[in-house]
Amino acid sequence: MVDFGYDISNFTGIDPVFGTMEDFKDLLVKAKKLGLKVVLDLVPNHSSDKHPWFQKGLQGNEKYKNYYMWADGKDKDDKTPPNNWI
Repeated sequence: MVDFGYDISNFTGIDPVFGTMEDFKDLLVKAKKLGLKVVLDLVPNHSSDKHPWFQKGLQGNEKYKNYYMWADGKDKDDKTPPNNWI
């Protein structure tokens, strides 16, 4: 739960805090029987610094490097946004 769950290192697994994949499958079966839909909270625009894509980008792999916006790291106190999204 680093960054309140936004530090995602696995986009397909379930954090044990919330149960297991078997628990999730049981939930889906029960929901279907009750005529309910299950909505998941997916955060595709956040990933952990431990996620394989981030690690590959950090190593300079062009494909994965372009998945992220990198700061030059010269001044850690510089709060200027890396783009025009103020």
